[in-house]
Amino acid sequence: MGTIVDPSQAPADANAAPMSNSDKFGLFGLLNIIRNTDPDANALALGTDLTTLGLNLNSADPEYHLPACYSVQLPPTAAGAKGIAAKLASFSDETLFYLFYAQPRDAAQELAAQELWSRHWRFNRAAQVWLTKDPSVDPVAKTAQYERGTFVVFDVATWQKTRKELTLYYEQLEERAGNPPGYRPWP
Repeated sequence: MGTIVDPSQAPADANAAPMSNSDKFGLFGLLNIIRNTDPDANALALGTDLTTLGLNLNSADPEYHLPACYSVQLPPTAAGAKGIAAKLASFSDETLFYLFYAQPRDAAQELAAQELWSRHWRFNRAAQVWLTKDPSVDPVAKTAQYERGTFVVFDVATWQKTRKELTLYYEQLEERAGNPPGYRPWP
């Protein structure tokens, strides 16, 4: 069995100038491996024709029979989204956050955002976090522009809900389609 030749260790011609690292590991180094007489090194550099291994690449028939229980038909995107939408109400908040963050630009992300919205979670565009009012604590100050108090914030880094004292400006909250001007974010 042959050995794999490292281009940096390849024997140099007596007449050849020393090779730089970019030459050793570039196209010139590959050329040294291709010119090598070792068949294993050549097979590694050039590859192998799969038809010489007895594989019929032109066959349309599968080589093996797969039991039907392993074949899962995925629903079309619209039908799949409707199937997810029917189950979203039973998901925990953490599962909805997972759908929101793991499925960017997908229908599942929008559906998760709608369900979080219906559960009184709001997305703060400035801080890039989801938050909701802490129901056990009354706001310290509340005006038409902002609300100061205790909020439950979902921290993506720790994947936990944490309570924080903060001032929330309503203009920083993501608006949902169909909200009238001056809409208050919480009931």
